[in-house]
Amino acid sequence: MVYYVKGLRFAGHKPTRISKDGEFVRTPVVFRNKLSSEPDAKLPLVAKPRRYHLYSSHSCPWSQSATLAVKLRGLEASNQIGITYALPIRDDAYGWEFLTNNNDIDIDIDDVKVCSPDPNYGLSHAAELYLKADPEYTGYVTLPILWDTHHETIVSNESMDIIQMLNDIIPQTNDENENENNKKDAVEALDLFPKHLPLASIQIMCESFYTAVNNGVYRAGLAKSQEAYETAVRGIFDRLDELDQLLGTQRFLMGTLQPTAADIRLFVTLVRFDTVYYTLFKCNMRRIADYDHLSHYLRDLYQWPGIGPTVHLKHQIAKHYYTSFDSANPKLLIPKAGYPNLGAFHNRAAKFPMVSEGQDVHKQGIAGNDVVKATKGEFVRGASYFRNIITADGSSGYKAEAGRYHLIISNNCPWCHRVQLTRHILGLQDVIGVDVLWYRRDAERGWQYNPSEPGCTQTPEPTLGIEKYIPELYEQVGSKERSVPILWDKQTKTIVSNESAEIMRMMNDAFGEFSSAASNSPTTPLNLVPSYLEDEIDRINIFTYKDVNNGAYRAGFASTQEAYEKAHDTFFDALDTLDRVLQFRPFLVGSTVTEADVRLFPTIYRFDHVYFNRFLLRQKRIRDYTYLYAWLRRMLDLKGVQEASNLDHCKRGYFGRTANGLVPIGPAFDFEEPVPPQF
Repeated sequence: MVYYVKGLRFAGHKPTRISKDGEFVRTPVVFRNKLSSEPDAKLPLVAKPRRYHLYSSHSCPWSQSATLAVKLRGLEASNQIGITYALPIRDDAYGWEFLTNNNDIDIDIDDVKVCSPDPNYGLSHAAELYLKADPEYTGYVTLPILWDTHHETIVSNESMDIIQMLNDIIPQTNDENENENNKKDAVEALDLFPKHLPLASIQIMCESFYTAVNNGVYRAGLAKSQEAYETAVRGIFDRLDELDQLLGTQRFLMGTLQPTAADIRLFVTLVRFDTVYYTLFKCNMRRIADYDHLSHYLRDLYQWPGIGPTVHLKHQIAKHYYTSFDSANPKLLIPKAGYPNLGAFHNRAAKFPMVSEGQDVHKQGIAGNDVVKATKGEFVRGASYFRNIITADGSSGYKAEAGRYHLIISNNCPWCHRVQLTRHILGLQDVIGVDVLWYRRDAERGWQYNPSEPGCTQTPEPTLGIEKYIPELYEQVGSKERSVPILWDKQTKTIVSNESAEIMRMMNDAFGEFSSAASNSPTTPLNLVPSYLEDEIDRINIFTYKDVNNGAYRAGFASTQEAYEKAHDTFFDALDTLDRVLQFRPFLVGSTVTEADVRLFPTIYRFDHVYFNRFLLRQKRIRDYTYLYAWLRRMLDLKGVQEASNLDHCKRGYFGRTANGLVPIGPAFDFEEPVPPQF
């Protein structure tokens, strides 16, 4: 490391980088200018190709995060941003060095392959850029650097700021800007800060692991006291444990279907962990490879298009760390083996497929596409994209408050139905408002309001800013989605979530203090997911979703006889199983209603009147199951369930829009006949 004081160079670290307790303290960066979209801006976002240049390093995690922003945004392939990579060995006398004809340090063929000379000025060291920007510069010489070739100055040397600015640059696709050398590495541009996610939510996520993990490994490795080291290490693994638990429930950190900036920020530390930090920095309580979810998550990210080629574990990352941190490795030996195979199998795509359970099954897929069909004629459900979370304390950026949030549903949609059931069972009708859409969708514009239809909302919630059609709302945030349910934040005028399973869980977890539904205790609000039953509830939810909730649609939407018969048999096998389970208990996990019951209910409620004929699931009716039918009647007796259910809308929604458009008047029975007591 090298630092300057008023333009004078000093080798090593300033004494102030270690606190009185022996803890490593990272020095703030100096250059934090911002690119701007304003007219006549000094640093415009829209600029000539190659005006801005990234000076980076394969070995530095902060640099790699900026490199990934350039790569994943397609800015190098389109010739908008160039990248220069420094050599991995960095001495304390001059700091980061670029490839030249007479380098001061030893280089090998691997360095020549992936490192590069300075194309702008032919400089040999990054320090010269700092002095070029400010001859009186005071501070450390660090990478990455986003450089402005027009004003010949540093825009920023703060990696997170650089990532955000690069994400705001729109990739150009015109042929004259394309870089032939980079076409082969081009990937589809990835939005690292998706517009439907508040910027603050991504920043909060990044901050939640920056101190403990990103910087925590340095606080451990560079600590000067045993106490400081142990404090740092405990903090690292406490946070890694939490992240592993989170990633057991979703593919990426923000609940999205693709990586965001938060994933990139975590990745650059995880990818170095087992090779470097575990050994060199003594962060050796566990390897990333020892984590159930983090290990697969790391390989998932590595194998994501455009990410893996930026990783050079042995010849750049290990070489840099094991030769630069001589206090921990005085002999400067570089490990010969033990490098993780990041190209190995990961289970993330199978565990969290690019489809999700919470979408309206009638819609034309996500992003305006038709419902996806898998091979052999099987039906595959589209995926939700808006996946923000409401918390009781607001730590997620969305605080549970009465009157702030509003649901948009349709009674015939089973995914909407289960959200509405949760709202009513928990007694949140006065806390979370609701708009009920017409059960018929416009052929071109999808879900719509119909003020003349009984049971439907007269006019849209004013803060939505729409006239009639739900796609109007999605278009406001640049999305082509068309699905419901939608949980809307009236305060920020933002879609919080359109994933029904997560909306249900949020209402239960975050709005407990507002619930007017009592549990067995007169002073305790009803909890549909008690902690001691959560694992069992989640297991049942997976089973019922796959084989029952979505299973009905896999039969009804199958496009081949083989796929239909397979789904048909799986569906009734599942109903037989549930009937046996309910022989011995009144509800799915015991003596009280839980989220598992609420999620099963919409399918069972509709079955005899809709799916039996509409989806050709004609082997048995629910009325023909002794215990499953008794369970259905118990559910209907719960406070709020019948108020949240509309069988007429269900029938009209499923039958009135296909084939001959006729809505059956039968079957000629309802849910009024008595059921003998079972428990």
